[in-house]
Amino acid sequence: MQPPDLMREIEGSEIAIVVFSQTYSESTWCLDELELIMECNQTRGQIVLPVFYEIDPSDVRHQKGDFGKSLEQTTRRIYSREQQERTLSRWRLALNKAASIGGWDVRDFR
Repeated sequence: MQPPDLMREIEGSEIAIVVFSQTYSESTWCLDELELIMECNQTRGQIVLPVFYEIDPSDVRHQKGDFGKSLEQTTRRIYSREQQERTLSRWRLALNKAASIGGWDVRDFR
């Protein structure tokens, strides 16, 4: 569970920069924050700028490869069987929406 101050700061921000990496899906904090960021994007018009650091945007969008396996393992590790499906579904939706926004793929730059 995130500190309430952090969640309030996310809600009060006009812009959110999300840096996706190979290990992003191992962090429940990152995934919970992303879920809130995408909710703020929908409800408050918060600008979301995704950055893909050493990961293919389509792996994040579709939760493929090691990224997807890690996401499922994180969900199984943290949540009860009843909560796993619901949580995984929410996180998958947030990842898909965020990765579908035009962002920066660091592999394209030096």
